[in-house]
Amino acid sequence: DSRQVGGVMTQAGLLPPGLLPPSDTRACLPNVGCNDDASVSASRGSPAAHVPRVARHLSADTVRVKRNLDPRQAAAKLEGGEGLLLMNHADYGYWKETVFTLRGRPRLPLLAFVAYGCWCIAATAVIMLVGPPGDGDDEYHGYQLTLDTWMLGTLGIALFFLLVYRTQQAYDRWWEGRRQWSRCSIHSRDLARKACAYCGGGAHAERIARLAAAFPAVLKRHLRHEHVLPELEGVIAPEEVDAILHAHNMGVSILLKISVAIAEARRAGCIGVYEQTWMDDAVLELGVVLGSCERIATTKMPFVFVAHLRAFLILWLLCLPFSVVQYLGVWDALGCCIIAYALVGLDSIGVEIENPFGHEYSDLPLQKYADSKIKPDIFQMMTEAGFSPPGHHHVLDTRLDAAEDSQASSTPGMEQAELDDAAAPAKNEMDAILPPARAGAGASVSLGPPDQHSHMVTLALTQ
Repeated sequence: DSRQVGGVMTQAGLLPPGLLPPSDTRACLPNVGCNDDASVSASRGSPAAHVPRVARHLSADTVRVKRNLDPRQAAAKLEGGEGLLLMNHADYGYWKETVFTLRGRPRLPLLAFVAYGCWCIAATAVIMLVGPPGDGDDEYHGYQLTLDTWMLGTLGIALFFLLVYRTQQAYDRWWEGRRQWSRCSIHSRDLARKACAYCGGGAHAERIARLAAAFPAVLKRHLRHEHVLPELEGVIAPEEVDAILHAHNMGVSILLKISVAIAEARRAGCIGVYEQTWMDDAVLELGVVLGSCERIATTKMPFVFVAHLRAFLILWLLCLPFSVVQYLGVWDALGCCIIAYALVGLDSIGVEIENPFGHEYSDLPLQKYADSKIKPDIFQMMTEAGFSPPGHHHVLDTRLDAAEDSQASSTPGMEQAELDDAAAPAKNEMDAILPPARAGAGASVSLGPPDQHSHMVTLALTQ
């Protein structure tokens, strides 16, 4: 956490870039591959930090993930959530899509499963060689190396309960991840809506809305530990994309940029204190979403629970051939393998869905949420508000520069005079309703630009 705060302060210009130790800097770059020497040198404050690398980041030939995947392997990976999308578009009950398919099945440890099959075959052969079947009148059908089914069945009840509990906890984490992405969708669109409605359709409003549209894509890549942001090409400026990619925590970086954009809009007089507070509340909610998703992605089931459950499961499966051989005979190995597939599959399901932000078939379709739902909705609001078409971030840069030049070239004396003229009726009304003591003490009203004076007068009257 201290390294995250240091990274935010460095990005905001409060700390020099080379202040963090090299070892800590390398350790606090989860979004950068460990073999990326250029990224490490850039994070240490070397001149390479100022070299634009957006073209390399956005190139399909240089897609790099934290695990240093080959670009072809990264392109061949699933986007994630294909199973959920399939069921959403399937017929009623989605029986055909779920029963007659091999995709999305729980993945078992192949070598361990083959080893268990060999164990069952060997155990069955030993049982039949040591104790051949008799006439079938006794309890164990003549086999000598057998275990009591009552003991194994009693232990199996506890084992099944633990497996179901483990799967239920994993599903709760999957569902919590879906809830957090629903909150991300709500508050991202809410922030863009407030910017489009309250900022008067200026360049500052467009910048806030574009950053709100970029947040879901950054959150998706951050949770997947992927150091690439092709989704932001044309959404925000390349320099901002490069700064986010070099940040220690990409989610924290874009939240800081949104807060800075809101503060700039407030200083420019585009919004009042109420509007700034409302937008900051939306940014705070996005920060809560970021922290909640990080909690889900980095916290597994307790180690002692998983270790004991799997040891119990392995011991139970090893004893299983000696209990069911009296009923299955030569088919003992096949029956044990089917039972093992069912039980180990439950554990594999828990492993797959306990982190719902990856590329698995049953994960959440983050690509659909971020790029096909949230971003188009925000672009729709921007278009209706009269902003530049999505993908033309250079228009926004030009408008921001023009606004800054206009603000710098304005005459302070005339601006204050215009404010005094616009505020005169409001001051007279305030003098009429304020108590004489306060009015005599020199009560004053601080007003914003002329187009904002009615809102500030309402605030003063309310107070």
